[in-house]
Amino acid sequence: MAIAIPHGITFAEANAITIQGLSAYTLLKFGARPQPDESVLIQSAAGGVGLFLVQLAKAMGVKKSIALAGSKEKLDLVKTLGADFAINYTEQDWVAQVEQANRIARRTFSKIASRFAPSIASLS
Repeated sequence: MAIAIPHGITFAEANAITIQGLSAYTLLKFGARPQPDESVLIQSAAGGVGLFLVQLAKAMGVKKSIALAGSKEKLDLVKTLGADFAINYTEQDWVAQVEQANRIARRTFSKIASRFAPSIASLS
């Protein structure tokens, strides 16, 4: 596959879009397949794939996106990119915060995890 790199975008930026962006899109579109009335829980939301997941979830019309990150700066970043909730996973009560943000998030995350569990297990 060959994609022309637009002016003003570096090779590294273009590479990130094709690898991390397509990974995020594939996870949402074909893995999780969230419905408009569902929520998604995005772990490592300030990482390469996570940043795309936050934005794509919003663009795909997901009801609520709950983003997990490990610092105030990262939480602020994911909020500016569209996360409805930003929770610091280094805090002891982060699970309770996720549950409070949206009780559906656990079910949605479990649905995603169950689809990928056989693939993840095969890696060990």
